[in-house]
Formats: sequence, structure tokens, C-alpha cells
Amino acid sequence: MDDFFDLKQQLVKDLNRYGPPHSGGSQVSEHEAGDEPLDLKGTLHELQVYREELQTQNEQLRIAWHDLETSQKKYMYLFDFAPTSYFTIDRNSVIREVNLTGAEMLGYARRYLVGKPLHLYVAPESRGVLAMHFRGVFRGIEAPIEVLFSTQSGRIFPVLLQSSLIRDDFEQNPYCLMAAMDITERKQTEDQLRKLSQIVEQSPSSVLIIDTEGTVEYINPAFTQATGYTWTDIVGADLAILKSGEHSPEYYKRLWEIIRGGGEWRGDICIRKKTGELYWELQSITPIRNSNGMITHYAIVRIDDTERKRAEEALRNSNHRLEETLTELKATQQQVLQQERLAAVGQLAAGIAHDFNNILTSIQGFAELVQLRSELSGSAKSDLGHIIDQTDRAAHLIRQILDFSRISMRQPRQVSPAPFLKEMIRFLQRTIPENIDIRLEIETQNCLINADPTQLHQLLTNLAVNARDAMPARGELIFRLSSLSLESGQSPPCPELPPGEWVVLSVIDTGSGIPAEIRP
Repeated sequence: MDDFFDLKQQLVKDLNRYGPPHSGGSQVSEHEAGDEPLDLKGTLHELQVYREELQTQNEQLRIAWHDLETSQKKYMYLFDFAPTSYFTIDRNSVIREVNLTGAEMLGYARRYLVGKPLHLYVAPESRGVLAMHFRGVFRGIEAPIEVLFSTQSGRIFPVLLQSSLIRDDFEQNPYCLMAAMDITERKQTEDQLRKLSQIVEQSPSSVLIIDTEGTVEYINPAFTQATGYTWTDIVGADLAILKSGEHSPEYYKRLWEIIRGGGEWRGDICIRKKTGELYWELQSITPIRNSNGMITHYAIVRIDDTERKRAEEALRNSNHRLEETLTELKATQQQVLQQERLAAVGQLAAGIAHDFNNILTSIQGFAELVQLRSELSGSAKSDLGHIIDQTDRAAHLIRQILDFSRISMRQPRQVSPAPFLKEMIRFLQRTIPENIDIRLEIETQNCLINADPTQLHQLLTNLAVNARDAMPARGELIFRLSSLSLESGQSPPCPELPPGEWVVLSVIDTGSGIPAEIRP
């Protein structure tokens, strides 16, 4: 292209130099000028050749650009609609690109995600692992990890991350290409398999798994207990090792015909223990199929027929215990959830209380400084005194909130129950729903107790929360403070309570109460 323009400029100069007389230039012969004769035809031909070459190059560039655009569109289509979520991450863990699948997985629009740090969409407990992963990727370590992602709706789910380091041709600005796969279903499947494995391992019935040729691949502990054969003795051996000689070949032939045909076989069979002892048992043999429906193994469940009734009773008891365990587990789960909610409330309260405490300290400090000014009127100083008093009250309330949220060693001291309960009621009225009426009945005023205020506060709060849960619609919660004079010979309300003067704190609610059958 540069040659083309050079020739064009030379042609213009030559035309100007040898132009016609009326152009204003002097007509000089080629020999007088001392220049070589002008070859206009050759120059024009050369220009034409360059022009054609330039057009050819432009056409080739246009085709290449079109192919590049087409290829880019195909890549972007495959990138956006791939079933796997893809992210490109820079050294600062900032999202540079994300496909539509990844944006949909997190519940955000793609334009909202680009430019944001990835850790914003990762559960707090997984952020450290993610940071270590990225550091390793940029050092050439590309090991997959599992983390917890958090969606816009608050859903937290497990994800498998596989990252690769991508560099350009000049080894500049490397970035991480990360594939993210939601493994919620896989985790659920693993959990189900674990539960099934535990059920089989802990089953009171003998369980064997054999292949299609009768080779033993698995036994559970109950089988070892019933027959005496250990894992080393029988796994890898032929099932025929258990034959007792009590059954004809036709009996076993019919058995194999049924299970190889896909049916389930049930019946009584006599087997030989490791000691040589014979015993009868009830067997159930069921085919195990793969995802294509092909039979790959058989599961054998064996029950000692001589103890059938006892086994049936044991099974009923086992099921009953399982139901009780599930019921207790659900109750425990509810308690754990409640404790987690209380812990979260405590943490939130602690954070807010610290911030408010700093604000109150500033207010109180400045108010006290202003109060020292001599030019202030008496009414102004009185108003400042009210401000200082109110900040003291607020600081006391914040200390209660901090005590509630802090787990500390027991620190008993003398406490006046009546003022403590009044503050407690004010605290509960702000936290317990309004459909529950909270009342305080004080029958004794002048008394002191030796207690840890924080633990007493937590105890009463727990009782109030339990009462709230027992009264979902509406109800009444009563705190009653009274005295008890216990003399020698009197029956104490608690077995280990000695004679003397005692303070009685009763917490009463109108809920359904604890059923008598589970009451201690």
C-alpha cells in the first residue's frame, strides 16, 4: 500500500513537471531537463496492478473478519448456553466474564456480576478456601475444590470448582478460567448412600451381595455373627461354601433360574456355619440392576428361621426405637435451630450494642463538657443533666444486651431481684411478640440474692422464648417474685433445699405445657 501511494505521488510530480504549456510551466525537452523520459503507461499499469492487489487484500481481510465474527458468535453462544457455569477471574478475584448459566445459578443479571469480587457470592465459611484456591491457580496448582455459593435469594448450596490459568501470547495479564458445577444432587445422593450403607451395616439381618456368578463381594457384621465367617474368610469366595447338602441340585437350579430371570426368590434354606453346624434360615434374594437395567449383582437378606418370632419382635422394637429416635432427632433439631437463632440474635445484638455504646459515650462526654461552661443558664444545665441521665440508662441497657450476647465464666454477685426483673420485663417487651401479655408480680421488695446477672438474664430469656413458642396464637406470661421461709421439719420444694429464708422466682405461662408422659 505504501508503494502505491509513492507511485501516485511520483506520477503527480512528473505530470506537473511535463505538463502542457498553458499550465504555466515552461516546456522543456527531456534532454534539456536532464531527466529520464516519463513512462506514463508503465506507471499507470503498475498503479493498476497495485490497485488490484489492494482490492484482493481488502476482500481477503473482509472474509477473514467475517469468519472471525462468525467464530466469535459461535464461541459466545457455546459459552453462554453451556450447561456448566463458567467464570473468568483476574488476579484480584474479580469477575471479568460469566456465562448465562453462571449468572442464572447465582440469581443475578450478568451485568451485575461483572466487575464484582467472586467472594461476595460465596458463603463466609468457604471464602478462605476460595482465596487459597486462586493463589494456587496463579502459581500453577489447578486442584478442584468444593465451596458453598450463596444466591441472591439467600440459598446456600455446594459447588465443585475447577480452575485453569490462561495466558495470552505475550505472557501478560493472565486470568483464571473457572468452571462451577452445582453438586447439590450429588451431595444428596452421597448422603442417601451413606444412610443406606449405615442401615445395611447396622441391620440385625444378615446381608450379602454377590455377583452374577455367585462370588461374594460384601457381607455385613450380622452375617459374621450368625455364621462365624469373617470378611477375609468369604469375600471373594463362591457362595457354594455355605451349602449344607440338604438340598438337591434341582433346588439350586430353580433358585438361579428365578433370580437370573429378574425375579425375587424367597424361601427357607439350610446353610452350614463355619463350625460345621447346620441351621435353617429364611432368605430373600433380589436382583440389583445398573442404570441400563442390566442385572449386575444380587442382594441376599437372611433371617434365622428358628428365631423368626424373636426376630420379628426385635424388628418391631427396632422400628419403634427408630421412630422414637427420629422424633427425638426432630426435637433436637428444633432445639439446635432455636439455639442457632438465639446465637445469631446475640451476635447481632452485640454488634449493634457496641456501635450504640460508642455513640452514647460521645454524647455523654460532650454533654458533660458543655455542662461545665459557666455561661450556661440553670435550665440549660438541668436539660444537659437529663441528657446525661438518659445516656446512663441507655448505657446500662446496652451492657445488658452485651451480657446477653457474651458467653463468659460465672461471676456471681449480690443482685436485687425486683429492679433486675423490671429491667428484664422492659427488655422482653421489646423482643416478645405483642400478642403475649407479660406481667410482673412482686410480693417482696427488700431482698438480695447471690447470682450471676448474665446467666440469670439468659435463663429468664430462654424460659420466655420457650413460653412464646408454646403460645403461638396469644397468651399470658407472668414473672412472680415472692419469699419463702423454710423451717426445720418442713417439706422443702426442692429435696436439697436447707431451712432458711429464700426468694422464689416463678415463671408462669398459659401454654399447653409439657405432656405428663414425658415430664421428668
